[in-house]
Amino acid sequence: MLIGDSVDLSSVVASVLKLVSLSCCALVVASFALFAYDQASANSKGQVASVVSGRYSSANNPLPRHPGQPRRFIDGAAHALTSPIRSAMSGDSAWPVWIVATVFGLLVYGVGIGFVARFLRVGGLRA
Repeated sequence: MLIGDSVDLSSVVASVLKLVSLSCCALVVASFALFAYDQASANSKGQVASVVSGRYSSANNPLPRHPGQPRRFIDGAAHALTSPIRSAMSGDSAWPVWIVATVFGLLVYGVGIGFVARFLRVGGLRA
């Protein structure tokens, strides 16, 4: 007869929470990295155009973009995860909003959920 080992519920829940925490943090960081890449690329192309034309333009005209499905998913998930802080912020520049939202996401999903996972592993669930 096969008898399996008893499953420690707290370690299973802690492992799932760690996986969720890592996934949320990865989405937030990936979205910020893609935003930074887009900004740097648009600014670089704008500077090249101004050097070629001989005129300096301080207008920030980002290139129209039509991202593919992976990019839409990453941005949509990151925006959903950081929407509480984004709705409270406003500003002329997108950089402060993105930086604060990224830090907020890492604190809440990385530190917060990670703390709960460690608490469950150490304290354990009492069934």
